[in-house]
Amino acid sequence: MENEVGLLGDSRDRCKEANEAFAGAAPNELMDYLQKNKSSLLPETRKLWDVTVRAMTRAWAARTGPARG
Repeated sequence: MENEVGLLGDSRDRCKEANEAFAGAAPNELMDYLQKNKSSLLPETRKLWDVTVRAMTRAWAARTGPARG
């Protein structure tokens, strides 16, 4: 017996509410957990996390201008 779902592509819900949530900010609880536990993330997840944090930092700097002080 096999225990596979046979999924091709993604499995994200595409209803209106799900699309709105997906387009919004990630929950603070999730972001806090990932930051606090980044050393125990799977290598693939850690790589994505590192890229995401760098992108967020660049995006924030682009919106607010250069750091002062």
